[in-house]
Amino acid sequence: MFVVAFALTALGVCIAWLMSSTQGFHAIMNLFLMPMWFLSGALFPAEGALGGLKWVMRLNPLTYGLDALRQAMYLGDGSRLAISLAVSVVFAGVMFALASVIVGGRVPGDLQ
Repeated sequence: MFVVAFALTALGVCIAWLMSSTQGFHAIMNLFLMPMWFLSGALFPAEGALGGLKWVMRLNPLTYGLDALRQAMYLGDGSRLAISLAVSVVFAGVMFALASVIVGGRVPGDLQ
């Protein structure tokens, strides 16, 4: 949960640093977070999805964070736990690196 929260916080920083209004930030975040949540498998299982939608769900990094959480909570066999954690850590690292570049090179609210 920490890794996914860290990644989503870094994603929020990436977007918020470039925005000039709070309302715009919330609109853009909903544009990202709601589809990521719906397509993570938290509400609808990936097994019953159509072929193309199943691939979109596999590309969603939150799918792997949710899978790691389920593996840990339900004490599964742990076969997918390492892959799910690795994808989540890579996603968090990429988001942190992107946030560091954005924050290091711009003034808050500066869109030029």
